[in-house]
Amino acid sequence: MGQMTYSCRKWELIGMPCKHAIATINEMADNGEQVGELYTYVHKVYRLETWKSMYSFTVDPIKGRSMWPKSDCPTTLTPPPHHKQPGRPKKKRRQTADEKSGQKMQFCQKDKTAEIVLGVNPSFAKS
Repeated sequence: MGQMTYSCRKWELIGMPCKHAIATINEMADNGEQVGELYTYVHKVYRLETWKSMYSFTVDPIKGRSMWPKSDCPTTLTPPPHHKQPGRPKKKRRQTADEKSGQKMQFCQKDKTAEIVLGVNPSFAKS
């Protein structure tokens, strides 16, 4: 417990004690052992003093690109070259749920009516 490690290694990776370590600390306190303050078991990065010192400075806004500092770097960054992906290109329009399910609207020229055809050839459906 003094090294702030536990077998699951979560305490080492995150900086906060895992549930197993908290249970052990509580058990030590119940048995009368000296455990100290609980905030001492958490990494100092999570403490309020650290957060206050991190955000104590201010960032002054600037009015656009003309106020950016000029770089002394001789190279310029360019985007990577574009290459066409293999395979058939995607359709420009995404289909609605009705179109995906196979329902199609068919219009009759004679009487100007519409009917929904469910994936069946209309010439076979009328016979």
